[in-house]
Amino acid sequence: MKSELTLGQLESYQQDGVVVVKGLLDAEELQTWRTYVDEAVANRQDRKLANGDMKSGDSYYDKVFTQRLNLWVDHQGMRSLMLDARLGKMATELAGVNGMRIWHDQALIKEPWANPTAWHLDNPYWSFSSRNAISIWVALDLAHCAP
Repeated sequence: MKSELTLGQLESYQQDGVVVVKGLLDAEELQTWRTYVDEAVANRQDRKLANGDMKSGDSYYDKVFTQRLNLWVDHQGMRSLMLDARLGKMATELAGVNGMRIWHDQALIKEPWANPTAWHLDNPYWSFSSRNAISIWVALDLAHCAP
């Protein structure tokens, strides 16, 4: 994992609130992440949460993404990814804090038939408020912008 952030990346995050870490995962790591996510989502079936019965439904939002939360709770491979100290170190460096807590992991799978994803902000929907919260998005498949 390419986990060392440059001064330029840290400054970019402080100024713009976003940074792209190209090559974060090498080919082998990327395949491991894909495998773990695929296994965890398949094991969970249509339940969104571990130890819960909330299932995907027929709402517009449910048809934007296939969504599974807290996969680390019931999949050992996902647990090892989410508790990787290198990710934690990167998050604390970006936020400028001494420690970081995982609120949740989330697999979002964009199906070919899915409804469009509208522009939005995630953090107003979160159950907490912190200027130091970090979202880490890792694309596991190639993505193309629609024409």
